[in-house]
Amino acid sequence: MNENIYLTKQQVTEKYPFLTSNVLKNLLFRNLNQFRSKVIHRLGKRILINEQALLKFLSEAREGGENYSSTIANSLGRDHSEVY
Repeated sequence: MNENIYLTKQQVTEKYPFLTSNVLKNLLFRNLNQFRSKVIHRLGKRILINEQALLKFLSEAREGGENYSSTIANSLGRDHSEVY
C-alpha cells in the first residue's frame, strides 16, 4: 500500500535529527529545487510535509551530485564548511 504520511515540521525534526528546523526553513523559504511543490502540502496555515516525498527529494538531491546541505550552502553564497 502506498499511503502518504504527512508530518509537521516539528515531527520531521524529531524523526530525522539531521534535518534541523533551520534546514527545513531554508528549504521552504528558498524553494530549492522546487521543494515546496514536491514535498509540502498546506492545510490552511499549517504546513505539512509528505514524508515519502521528502525522502525522495533528499535522495534525488544526493544522486544528482549535490546533497541538500551543499545546495543550501550554494544558495547562501557560502562555502560548504560554513554551513556546519
